[in-house]
Order: sequence, then structure tokens, then C-alpha cells
Amino acid sequence: MSLPSRASYATLTISYDATAKSYTVKDEATSRTFAPGDIAASNSRFDIYQVNDGNSVEELRLFKSGSQNSQIALTYVTYGIWSTYQPGQSTTHYLTRFAVAGIQTGAAGLPKTGQATYSGSVDGVAAFDGQSYRLAGSNGTLTADFEKGVIRTSLNLRGTTDVASDAIGAVDLGTLKGTGAIGVDTSRYTGTITGLQMDGSFGGAFYGPNAAETGFAFSLTDNGANTAAGVFVGH
Repeated sequence: MSLPSRASYATLTISYDATAKSYTVKDEATSRTFAPGDIAASNSRFDIYQVNDGNSVEELRLFKSGSQNSQIALTYVTYGIWSTYQPGQSTTHYLTRFAVAGIQTGAAGLPKTGQATYSGSVDGVAAFDGQSYRLAGSNGTLTADFEKGVIRTSLNLRGTTDVASDAIGAVDLGTLKGTGAIGVDTSRYTGTITGLQMDGSFGGAFYGPNAAETGFAFSLTDNGANTAAGVFVGH
């Protein structure tokens, strides 16, 4: 299986149409709308939308909000996994993109003093030494110093080799560490992230009143075959 992957937090968006009850995902190259009739499956963690155009399968896995989610209960932030499958005779090409979405904290509503630590879940994909992994069930923390505008994050990655499933990972892959800064007069932040002999970046925001929740996307590479990309969401 070929596994190109990226987390384009600057360009990938998820939009919701309340009238049609549909979601549109869009990046710098293409877009796709998923309507209620495209729901192919649902479990305690995800609603899974699929569209098959005959040449490829487009899929959106939308993380469920609310206390019934068995992974983490979130109210103001969620994430989506937009995947494209292109079956071939010998190799299935699989492109996956990650986005965090929700009700962002207004700049005026962001705390100006104190610190907060957010605990949460990590999801994503990674490729190490020719082996691909899904990172569902990984965990991490983010600490925000609102007075200094400093962000620190630590992500503990666990993987499963069944990248197309939502199974909780059992293979300990290691830890990523990141530092960043909150933008001036915004509730958004960006930073750099390293680990597993890779370097990359992350970007996200605070969500809900008084920055109750947070979420970001990340992407790393060693400029070779090893890559990792995904999201963190927490409260």
C-alpha cells in the first residue's frame, strides 16, 4: 500500500451547510461534498461518509461530538479525516488529509493570564521503515501559557498496521515534542514539532468559551520515506 499523507492546516477546510446538513471538505487542489445520504457506516466514534465515482472512493470520517464518544467527549472541537482510495492492480494508492474544525474562541474571549493544560486524543497516519500505521487511540497534552503566549505539546504515538480501520493502536511508536506561539490578537497558534528523527510543524486554535478546548493538525518528515501526519484534540 502506498501512503502519501499530509496535514495542510493552512489550506484544508471543513464547512457545514445547516440547510442541506452536508459537509464540504476542500484543500488547495480539490473539494468534495458529503451529504446525509452518503453515510455508509457509524460507530461510537465516527460518522463515515463515502462517495464512489467509479475510479476512486472518497471518504470522510467525522469524529463525533458529545459524551457518547468512547474515545473522548468534546463539545466545541472535532476533526475530520478525508481519504481518497485509488485501487490498482498491484498497489492501492491512499491519500489522507486531516483537519480540525469547530467553534473557535474569539480573540477577546481568550484568557490573558494563567496557564492551562489540555489532555486529549491523537489520530493520524505514519510510515516508518516501509511500514504504515494508523495512529488512532494515541494520546497527548498541550500546555498554553496565555500570559506569555507560549504553547508546548507532547504526543505519545501508538499505531496499528491496519491503516484503513479505526482500531486503537497497540504498537508503541514514540513521542513527538512541539513548541509554538499564540498569534497576536487571535486564538490561533503555530509551532514546530520534532521526534522519531523527523521535523515538522503544527497549527491549531482554541475552541469554545474561555478556550475550553483545543485542536491542531501536525505534519512531520525526515525528507525521506518516514512521515507522520494527524491531529490532536483535547479539553
